[in-house]
Amino acid sequence: MKFLDLYNQDKSILKLISRDINKIIKKSDFILGNKVKEFEDKFAKYCETKYAVSCANGTDALFLAINSLNLPKGSEVILPAMTYCSTLFSVMRCNLKPILVDIDKNTSTISVEEIKKKITKKTKLIILVHLYGDMPNLYKINKILIGKKIHIIEDASQAHGAFDYSSKKPIKSGSYGILSCFSLYPGKNLGAYGDAGIITTNNKNKANYIKKYRNIGSDKKFYHDLVGVNSRLDTIQAAILIRKLKELNKNNSRRKKIAKIYSENISNKNLKNFIKKRTKYKRKQ
Repeated sequence: MKFLDLYNQDKSILKLISRDINKIIKKSDFILGNKVKEFEDKFAKYCETKYAVSCANGTDALFLAINSLNLPKGSEVILPAMTYCSTLFSVMRCNLKPILVDIDKNTSTISVEEIKKKITKKTKLIILVHLYGDMPNLYKINKILIGKKIHIIEDASQAHGAFDYSSKKPIKSGSYGILSCFSLYPGKNLGAYGDAGIITTNNKNKANYIKKYRNIGSDKKFYHDLVGVNSRLDTIQAAILIRKLKELNKNNSRRKKIAKIYSENISNKNLKNFIKKRTKYKRKQ
């Protein structure tokens, strides 16, 4: 059995995807084509935000988001020690100081208590990494940030469609931070057939800046207002993602059902007890 079998996962929509790709090839509409804007609009709506800006990959999404904040060199950025290297490297690429903190003992997400201990006058940003579909307790995080001028960026690369239920109104991943970053790598819940990434936000100025910066500092061909980077989502990947976005909720539900089967049939007592304890803890949050 393959760990990841995209062919079988997407079998029902492959003909539609092939048709869309053929249309793009016939039009030669390869870079920042109509499908890119369509995907950005649909993904923003899915995440319950006003804007979404696509880019080449999830690592670039983090760099572009952090860079858009224009924080003073050496500012401290709190992030969980348990994360993929891209989260850390993106902080370092922006000449900022990463402050690694431990995760909560009952979850895979950053410890709110550890965040409290690490906040200083130099703290300008906290990156919340949603890991394995889990989001940290946003209600508790809101409370410790009252009166503090600290930005929040979500690294939601493993939480497409996830919710945090710690507040009265559930908060969808991608809608909480000033900016939220998603990888659309093939192995993600919403995955392209190559590298891809996207950033969501409700801040129009940040969205416009990132849109220009990701396109070599230009929003009009041959006119460059910024020294930007080349980090564009190609039109073919956008077309694939539009089709797959329609299947995301259904696929997420299926994954939960399969996970439940595994959880109920695990024979290892230690692991079984851990799962029960973790599930009970998440329900209390």
